[in-house]
Amino acid sequence: MLFFDIDGTLFDHPSAEKAGALGFLDTRREIFSFPTPDFLGLWSDLMEKYYQLYLQGALTFSEQRRARVRELYNLAGYKITDQEADHAFQDYLEHYERAWTVYPDVVPCLTQLEHMGLGVITNGDYQQQTAKLKQVGIRQFFSIIVTSGEVGFAKPDRRIFLEACSRANREPARCYYIGDLLETDYAGSTAAGLRGIWLNRNGRQLSSETPIPTLKSLQLLPSLVEQR
Repeated sequence: MLFFDIDGTLFDHPSAEKAGALGFLDTRREIFSFPTPDFLGLWSDLMEKYYQLYLQGALTFSEQRRARVRELYNLAGYKITDQEADHAFQDYLEHYERAWTVYPDVVPCLTQLEHMGLGVITNGDYQQQTAKLKQVGIRQFFSIIVTSGEVGFAKPDRRIFLEACSRANREPARCYYIGDLLETDYAGSTAAGLRGIWLNRNGRQLSSETPIPTLKSLQLLPSLVEQR
């Protein structure tokens, strides 16, 4: 059984997030005077800050969206209500969702490996994550989808990986997990006993000499798992 992460692995989240943030900014240039690169960096930092609070259970999924928009406005010197924050985030969401796409190597890879049984283990809200898979046309490949929003614990917590293996009726040692985050995906899955593979799309350099199963593209995944 092969389990995949979604964002940054199958789904091109960085590009979609950038498109959403730019669409949000274009209608609010009079409010946010930051240079565009600074605004994009700030948006990304706030997303990460509040999304982690959501994963830790400190905020609901809706609350973390609202909180990042409110802080953004606060930094620009504006106070907004919850309703205004929700409306503003909806503008971002519309641009973000229009930019949803998979990486070019995804469909060929999934097509070649479908016979092995495929699943997803992802942090996030179940409804949003499954909506991504449907909209980009790959939902049909996966028999099992496990999200942190559904089970109550997030990667790298070993329990989310073990829950997925249990649903697949497979021992962890018989399952692969492929993700783009070294600590969250590779380290988390291997700690749970799965055979972790790091998808290093950005060519990140490591100082550690410990060998890590690494791919630069999912194009190489079929040959790797078939050799094992």
